[in-house]
Amino acid sequence: MVAANPIEPESRPSAEPARRHWGLGITLCALGAGVAGLGVADFFVGKAGPGVAVVALGVALFAGGVAALRWRSAPQARLPPLPKSKLLAVVVSGAGVGLAFPILFPVFGHHEQLASGATELLAWVGLIPLCWAIDRQSPKRAFWLGLLGGMAFFNMTFWWVNVAMTTFGGIPNVLSIPVLQLLVGWCAFHWGLAALFAALLQRRFGWPMWRVLPATWTAAELMRNYFMSGYPWANLGYATSRDLWFAQVAGVGGVYLIAFVLVLCNAVLFDAGSSLVRKDRPLPKLGIAVALALALGGHAYGYFRVKAIDAGLARAPRVKVAVVQGNIDQRIKNAHDSYAGFILKQYLPETLKADAEGAQLIVWPEAAFPGYFPPDAQTLLQSPWVRRDPAWRTLHANLLLGVGTANRKTHRLSNSAFWVAPRTLAIMAQYDKHHLVPFGEYVLWHLDRYLPIGALVTDVGFYTPGTELPVWRMSVGHGQLLNVGTLICYDAIFPEITRAYAEQNVDLLVNITNDAWYGWASAPFQFLRMVEMRAIESGRSVARAANTGISAFIDPAGRITAQTQLGLVDSSADSVSEAMHVPATHLTRAVSIFDAPPLYVRIGDVFAYACALFAVLGALFAWGIPERS
Repeated sequence: MVAANPIEPESRPSAEPARRHWGLGITLCALGAGVAGLGVADFFVGKAGPGVAVVALGVALFAGGVAALRWRSAPQARLPPLPKSKLLAVVVSGAGVGLAFPILFPVFGHHEQLASGATELLAWVGLIPLCWAIDRQSPKRAFWLGLLGGMAFFNMTFWWVNVAMTTFGGIPNVLSIPVLQLLVGWCAFHWGLAALFAALLQRRFGWPMWRVLPATWTAAELMRNYFMSGYPWANLGYATSRDLWFAQVAGVGGVYLIAFVLVLCNAVLFDAGSSLVRKDRPLPKLGIAVALALALGGHAYGYFRVKAIDAGLARAPRVKVAVVQGNIDQRIKNAHDSYAGFILKQYLPETLKADAEGAQLIVWPEAAFPGYFPPDAQTLLQSPWVRRDPAWRTLHANLLLGVGTANRKTHRLSNSAFWVAPRTLAIMAQYDKHHLVPFGEYVLWHLDRYLPIGALVTDVGFYTPGTELPVWRMSVGHGQLLNVGTLICYDAIFPEITRAYAEQNVDLLVNITNDAWYGWASAPFQFLRMVEMRAIESGRSVARAANTGISAFIDPAGRITAQTQLGLVDSSADSVSEAMHVPATHLTRAVSIFDAPPLYVRIGDVFAYACALFAVLGALFAWGIPERS
């Protein structure tokens, strides 16, 4: 016989009169009016049309405020105090799952800690304490518990943002720590939303945790990919990147499907444990069957997918590609008065070595080439440093260089890449970074025009994003053409961008980045794992060139076939001398051109959107259904 576990009496009738939600209503109205005002003010300040999306968001917030002011509700009975064990549980849960991600804490040495990947097992069980804490809680309490768990998780996974702000942005800790917590809180907000919707569906429909949390979690992660420009770093799906077979599931439903399966397994284990120990619910036989089918089936699919990829790679044509890592520590670059000559002395010799090894394409990292090119630049010879050195004209390989220039149509500054032809050094094409880093390369919604936030980070607000994802058809000799798609740094964390390239039949994805901003931290290792997932989702090889590492070659199964080490100066000083520079290096590999795109290229994020539809429709229906007792 199953014992009853009563739900908190949130809606117990009260004799007190109904009350209006003045605080919430006034806050939403003020916020909505302010946001809409920013969009309209952009017309007067920027001499451009008002930001339609910003105005629409402001209007929606204002309408929500009006609705809150009109909404009358009976006062709810005071809930019993939340046990401290629940608070501790969500903190342990968030921190534990954070350990499943690549981590480097400099106090433990300048290498990735727990690099074996064994801690990825925590992603399969680490959310059980969170499930226990939010089980049958009120939606409001579930939200705050989820938010707290998310704060623990995101502080664990990207504390390194503080390094970029303090060491290279010149922001004191007294400001950088609160700013970091704003970012952490924003990402944790999505954990809170997932918990809130799960609790709402559970209380209204009486469903077990395994039926509600996986879908709401997936919907929240999809939202974090797009809303407010998007910041999908450390999505749960990346936690299993080193599990080769299961990682192939990303080729079916993206990292969102992986996250769904992980949360499902956690929730099923919780429901089963609660059934066996507390006797408060039936044993989730269907949930156990579904979880086992997806977990084991995912591994089985991955096994056969990898075998198929290996068979295809064995007979696929190859192109020799090189990535050059200059190891220009950002502190050296920032302090060097005339750094152009110094930088080229690091990159050019390694480039010539790669050319001598027969490389048909040589890749430099993001913003590696010193100086600024005008938007009408036709040749690399417009740089005086190139004109002075005849060695440049001896190159037989195509070059892909990260440069600072401007969009050729708008003439606005852009973070770009040039495709440079062999010998003639003619600039064949330009790609402008598609997805800029908010508050790192631009200020969201032009807020710096109205608020004193432009000085928080050095050189923000200057770049404009590119609007095209061009595929470059390079001649690599012997009549062979190579279709190349470029991802500049932040572009590579958005799966929809690599999928768009794959739909254009790209042969090779090239990711250029400058991770030197993060110093000795987890970021380069985490970023590399995310790029592995892009290879799996697109079914394409990836060549990655990073200024100070980690440069790598990744095959279509997401396996790293070659990689460099971090090339940072081994010093924690705010400024370092040129003499401490780590020597440049390069990698040259024969990259297979594989053409067997996975299902994800065709269907995209259909599964994630289905989860979002389930969560939204479930919540709408739930408002009109009384709670299960």
